[in-house]
Order: sequence, then structure tokens, then C-alpha cells
Amino acid sequence: SSGINAEYGGCRYRTKDDLFGLEWSQFPNLRVFPAYSRDQKDKVYVQDRIREQGALVWRLLSEMGAVFCVAGNSKNMPFQVKDALTEVVQAYGGLSSSDSKAFIEQLVKAKLYQNETW
Repeated sequence: SSGINAEYGGCRYRTKDDLFGLEWSQFPNLRVFPAYSRDQKDKVYVQDRIREQGALVWRLLSEMGAVFCVAGNSKNMPFQVKDALTEVVQAYGGLSSSDSKAFIEQLVKAKLYQNETW
């Protein structure tokens, strides 16, 4: 595909947990935004990377028909990621809070927002 693919992945340590770092670089249309929560004093999570890359996330969703997939621990992370995505939609889409939530729900209904959490 000639489109852009983005991967926002989170783990604790780059050296211990980043199993595919070198392999990702072999895909020219893939942009990887890792979040390592224990490599520095201030923890960095996937939702932080989503906010940092808000313009790209909005473009992928609004212009390119991206599928947004959430995978991992089901405790707090899925809700925190969804909140970050809602903030991005509001900020970069110029939507109200309620319209941003409705946009996300439309993605869910269209199966463009997927959760695989455990």
C-alpha cells in the first residue's frame, strides 16, 4: 500500500521489551511511535504518543480511513487511549466534546475502532 501506517506501541523497557524494533524499519510506509514507560523518570504511555502525534492521527482517521486497533491490558489502558483519541479528534477536527465522542462511536460502529484487550 502507498498509504501511511502508524504503530503506537507501548512496553516498559526498550532493551528488554522491544522485540521488533529493527524489523519495523524494513517497512517504508510504517511510522513507529514507541512508548517506554520505565526508561525514564516520567512515564510515557501510548496515549501520550497519540496526543503528541495528534495531527497525524486525525489525518489518518479523517482523510485516509484508518483502522484504529487497541491491544493489550484491559484494566485502564483502553479507556485512557480512547480518551486521548477523543481529545485528538476534538483538537484537530475542531469538534465539540460530544461530537468527538460521537465520531469515535461512529468508528466503533463502522468497525474502524477495534479493541483486543485482556
